Amino acid sequence: MVASIPISASFRAEFSFVDRWIHYFSIKRFFYNLLISLYDWSISRLLQDFNNAFLMIKGAQAIVEPYDKATATRELKVVEEALDKFIAFESKLAATEYLGNSELKQIINSCISSLYELEFVLRKKSFEGDSIKSSDLNFKQALSNKSKVAILASLDN
Repeated sequence: MVASIPISASFRAEFSFVDRWIHYFSIKRFFYNLLISLYDWSISRLLQDFNNAFLMIKGAQAIVEPYDKATATRELKVVEEALDKFIAFESKLAATEYLGNSELKQIINSCISSLYELEFVLRKKSFEGDSIKSSDLNFKQALSNKSKVAILASLDN
């Protein structure tokens, strides 16, 4: 009869790493799912906030129509500040490729376009009735030179 050597103790000692790795992958899966949930919540919240902002901007366009010059001038500064913030945030999102979400890219660009439209309306009302004065000689000279260059370039072709 051959003496039997038990392998159970060796297997338990040598293969305990499998239990550690199983535990690691459970933790990894937990954090992975947590990060995915956080990402989805963040995208959803951003889209909701930008949709609300878009509706607010579009609503403001109807409200500013009856503004007088003083009110338009005062409100123009606020719109310009908002536009600067939206553009700065859009550039940060562009650097991250809009967090991989094309809807986010579309809505922020729609907000910026609408803010430009609102700024145009307010700017038009702010300077309504003002005469355009260009007494700067350097400015006139630069325009004249630019026109000459354009005319000569078109004649050369």
